[in-house]
Amino acid sequence: FEAVGEVIELKENLFSAFSAIAGCSPAFTLMYVDALAQAGVKYGIPKNTALKIASQAVLGTTRLLQESGTHPR
Repeated sequence: FEAVGEVIELKENLFSAFSAIAGCSPAFTLMYVDALAQAGVKYGIPKNTALKIASQAVLGTTRLLQESGTHPR
């Protein structure tokens, strides 16, 4: 599986929690990015530009979190 992403070994009793986090988070993240972009459009930013800004903000934040090792709060 490392060919398509990072492998994290978990005990079997944690599979349900993992599925909830990993399985649902893409949809929630996309909804969040869409909401950010829609707010940008509401205030005059072209749709494609607003979507790029929102998605880059999430991407940059994720990289910062992964590389810094700091707590997300």
